Amino acid sequence: MSTFNKSALGFVCAVALVCLTASAQATLINVDWQGISGTSGQTTYDPGQTGVAVLPGNASDHWNVWQLAASYNPVMDSTGTSTGMTVTQTAPNNGAYKNSLGTAMDAGTTYLMGDYQALYGLPSVSAVTYTFSGLVPTTAFQIVCFGADDDSTHGGTVFTLATANGGATASTSGVDRKISSGAGVAYVSLNGTADANGYLTLTANVNKSTATWAGINGFQLQATVVPEPGTLALLATGLVGLLCYAWRKRR
Repeated sequence: MSTFNKSALGFVCAVALVCLTASAQATLINVDWQGISGTSGQTTYDPGQTGVAVLPGNASDHWNVWQLAASYNPVMDSTGTSTGMTVTQTAPNNGAYKNSLGTAMDAGTTYLMGDYQALYGLPSVSAVTYTFSGLVPTTAFQIVCFGADDDSTHGGTVFTLATANGGATASTSGVDRKISSGAGVAYVSLNGTADANGYLTLTANVNKSTATWAGINGFQLQATVVPEPGTLALLATGLVGLLCYAWRKRR
């Protein structure tokens, strides 16, 4: 192998490593369920959440503001850039609602904690299961799940992860909607590893020992996402251009 070929090969490998590393950085994904009240006569959806909640971020962070559906795509990251991830869920159970009783919330998260996806009537109603696809296989992630409401009959939401390294379960306490009250009150934080296919599964259920219904306000996911094909194509184009530049420099 010529000196140039060896140098070029090393150059290509180095650039490829940099590109792959850049394309596999941990991505922050925020989701806010957008509620509409079925009891107070309101007919319009709340505005969506923006900015910081629990995981570190910026005041301008983008949130995916979703109404109930079976599948959610595209999924945007906190910069507003489309990711290669898709979220699906089991059939919505009881709708999405806006809180109307006015219990206290922290400034800056009222749109997140002020509405919710509802689960009630258990055990006749099944839990909601969310499936996240498009993650880098066997990589670590953290998910923050928000589950609180303003009704005293809400006794907390149980969140369960099924991951490659075993399951994890944690519960919110229920009616306190202040994120500042800490983990285990209005939100829980769970950690795990995506499976070999880049999937993870989150189940939300009613804490049946204390209540007959529960709310799900949204979640934050910090994970490594597989780049979209367009991103990979751009990286490949850039790599070819850099190689051509290096070859010309050797002439």
